[in-house]
Amino acid sequence: MPTIKTPSKIDAKAVRAKVADWTTRLKSLYSQLDDWVQGYPGASVIHGEIKQSIEPLMKQFQVAASYIPTYTVVVDKKWQIAFVPSAVWIVGANGRIDITTNVRHHILFDVGGRNGAASDWQLGVTGTRKFVIPFDKTAFLNLLGERR
Repeated sequence: MPTIKTPSKIDAKAVRAKVADWTTRLKSLYSQLDDWVQGYPGASVIHGEIKQSIEPLMKQFQVAASYIPTYTVVVDKKWQIAFVPSAVWIVGANGRIDITTNVRHHILFDVGGRNGAASDWQLGVTGTRKFVIPFDKTAFLNLLGERR
């Protein structure tokens, strides 16, 4: 039977480190989005922040919520796509971001980003044969193009 690697110790320090890592990975993703959106006609970017939801491990170890970055692209002053982080502790991934466009809701999750590895962002999409696709520049630009 294979050995499953588990964290050696979960304590307040580990929880704070996970939250700090989450913020770093979000900033890195948004920096990539800044590169991808350059030159998109009529697009402007809003960098914001929200107070993080208090997740169960944060509550258990009395780790206060911090402010985490959000990202919104507005196209032609009427179409928008908003990236709002929803949770860092989720089953099967290393964080989840809710994406809302004028048309629908999507889920972006990081299946990488553990133990110093690079993030591996995957996009949950509806109405297609593949529910999960790699989140790359093409996927991002397709989201920007969602119009009603």
